[in-house]
Amino acid sequence: MPEISARDAISFMTDPTHNQFFSVRFIKRTTGELRNMLCRYGVRSRLKGGQAAYNFDEKGLVCVWDTHKQDYRTIPKEALVDITINGEVFTVVYPPKDSILKEKDSAV
Repeated sequence: MPEISARDAISFMTDPTHNQFFSVRFIKRTTGELRNMLCRYGVRSRLKGGQAAYNFDEKGLVCVWDTHKQDYRTIPKEALVDITINGEVFTVVYPPKDSILKEKDSAV
């Protein structure tokens, strides 16, 4: 199974120019269970007005339209397992935690 970095997977999911359906598997924050979702980013036709109660980026979430539940759902960015794009499944890989710390230290 080919791999995709977490950063690239999130970029794909949130890129409005793709505007296509994708399947994603992730670990739910609340229960720790594995969740499979067929979804689409950028759906605006079902909005009821107003603003979200919180900022999705600050919480580390991506808001998508769940085609099975017919409602908006959020996906935690740090818990992606795999993503299916155009029928091809990609395993999501994360950089080692120590390399993230090095990136932060070098930015300071």
